[in-house]
Amino acid sequence: MNRNHEELRSKLIHYLSIYVQKPNLKMKIIIVNIINILKRRKKISHKQFLSVIKFLEREREFKHYTHQNLISLFTPIIYNKPKENSYEDKNTLETFFSKNNNE
Repeated sequence: MNRNHEELRSKLIHYLSIYVQKPNLKMKIIIVNIINILKRRKKISHKQFLSVIKFLEREREFKHYTHQNLISLFTPIIYNKPKENSYEDKNTLETFFSKNNNE
């Protein structure tokens, strides 16, 4: 794994560990889950990153970053889940009906 990836991972774990110590945080379970994923050296999903980006934006280190800049910065440790097939792409009864019509 790239050194930059490890630095980003460590940095994110550092900040998330601070947030999870907050007494009234409602997202503790989510943040703990993200920390555990990162500690196993896995990538987090885009959606998981978006759930914590609002905290990162307030950090002095990231104050000058835009929302999009932060996403770009952490992209090496974020993955995008493949989109599920749209409703139109799923199986239909068309083949069933065409078989019955031919009989």
